[in-house]
Amino acid sequence: MPSHTCIVCKLKLTFVKQKNLAVSFHAFPRYPYTKQAWIEFCGTDTGVVCSKHFSDDCFIAGREENYKRRRLFGWAVPTIRLPVKINGTSILSENSPEEISSSSLSETIQPEISESVDSKETTHLSADNIILTHSATISQLKAQVQEHKSKVGTDVFLIMFLFCCAKHYKF
Repeated sequence: MPSHTCIVCKLKLTFVKQKNLAVSFHAFPRYPYTKQAWIEFCGTDTGVVCSKHFSDDCFIAGREENYKRRRLFGWAVPTIRLPVKINGTSILSENSPEEISSSSLSETIQPEISESVDSKETTHLSADNIILTHSATISQLKAQVQEHKSKVGTDVFLIMFLFCCAKHYKF
């Protein structure tokens, strides 16, 4: 692994080993769609992400079984954002929806939005709308991954079928 620190929450592998925690570290995937979703979540395309940022259904055989060698499904995308702890002090990680109130989010986003929106229109974004948007994006990515998996399976079948036909009919 290129790094031993989670790029999202800054958890270090040495700390995990000292405390004997059931946390694993995962490198970025090779699949372009899944990798893009990771980049959007992490803000970078390099490093590792710890298992705390994935839901249980992202793991092959779940979290409890054999935690030393936990593996992610190919479609797995980190979705859980935790506060960053530096020197024992908890600070917010970027874009942490769990800890941002709707009012502070509106105060932060509203000036940027009003610059690009016609003065006659008013825009209000809540944390719930943003979370729903991200959930919808993740669902779309999962659907795209499933669609590509089925296409690859169909393509392999067709190639094998054509190969067998060509061999049988001696094309």
